[in-house]
Amino acid sequence: MPGYVLGARADLAPLVTARKFGVRWYKNQSTTTLTRLHDAVGKTFKASVGSTTAGSSGFDNEPIYKDIKLCNVVNGKVTAYYGEPGFSRTPSSGDVMVEIPRYYYKIEETSTYRDFIISDQPLDGFLFSPRHAPHSGNANGYEKIYVSAYTLNSSYRSVSGNSSVVSITRATARTGCKGRGNGYYLYDFATYWTIALLYLIEVADWNSQNVIGEGYTDSSNSAQINTGGADGVSGHTGRASGNATNAKNAVKYRHMENLWGNIWSWCDGANFNDALCYVCTNPAQYADDTATNYTKLSYSKATADGYQKALGFDPNVPWAQICTDATGADGTYISDYYYRSTGWRVLPLGGSWHYTRSAGLFYLDSGRTSSSTSTYVGCRLLVLP
Repeated sequence: MPGYVLGARADLAPLVTARKFGVRWYKNQSTTTLTRLHDAVGKTFKASVGSTTAGSSGFDNEPIYKDIKLCNVVNGKVTAYYGEPGFSRTPSSGDVMVEIPRYYYKIEETSTYRDFIISDQPLDGFLFSPRHAPHSGNANGYEKIYVSAYTLNSSYRSVSGNSSVVSITRATARTGCKGRGNGYYLYDFATYWTIALLYLIEVADWNSQNVIGEGYTDSSNSAQINTGGADGVSGHTGRASGNATNAKNAVKYRHMENLWGNIWSWCDGANFNDALCYVCTNPAQYADDTATNYTKLSYSKATADGYQKALGFDPNVPWAQICTDATGADGTYISDYYYRSTGWRVLPLGGSWHYTRSAGLFYLDSGRTSSSTSTYVGCRLLVLP
């Protein structure tokens, strides 16, 4: 399949005892919570609120999660990690990024449930995590990837205290990110699902607004807020507490601020034509309004707007899951909203400053044309070293 390596399996004997974490989604049950499996059984998660109410995660000392680190990256290389001398949220050059290590995953599908499982070691039947996996432009894949901690400013940099660049097409965002240097790209769908799998297993709940925070999404909000609104939040995950209204505060998950709320983020590597879905993992081949070099998913996405109730599953590209049923409601099933339209469409994610309860980590908009611009759509950065 163009742009996707079907043979990116990890069927090797682990060098040490593997840790395996999972959750089970009972697809026909309306609850947003998931059932913990394997080494995740008994673990708990609680998000922080501001600087004084500290959260906790049973995964903090576990493989994979303990190596997700906030850092400064200059010219594709880490110059300092959070807590080290020289680290800055406002560096004079480079970016504030989040380092995510390679892991391995497996999705097991039945008529009643879907299991999401990850491991720190290659196990039989497991695949490389979506964005770390080999692709047609890189036969070896990646040991680590870097995702911007913030949405990008007008220089396409990830820095605290800046307004975010908006009113750009996805193609403009793609060009701006690639212009930063070799290995610099626009945030893409494979990266999104690499993060989403980590989130689902750690949090065990589809409803990110309930368990972490609504994000800057109040209906009375009229403009974006600067990056850095969640800098003072204790630990790596939670919401700010500067306003008594939950939906007027920034949020972060594993140091990545406002993955939902404030502004949408353009997402590359996914194209839609009517109900057909196409994905690609080779950034050199990303383009709008085309199926060339893209893999067509085996299912069609939902043809009506609404709250998401079901996600498609293609066993050849198991991570690429897009809404196939939008007849749910807020607080049920996947809980986040879904938009669509006919013809060729591109993808922003998350929801913006006034999207209230429809926003969230899994809010997906497949209704934007490639020429679409808006004051509430910006972008994030991906660095593949």
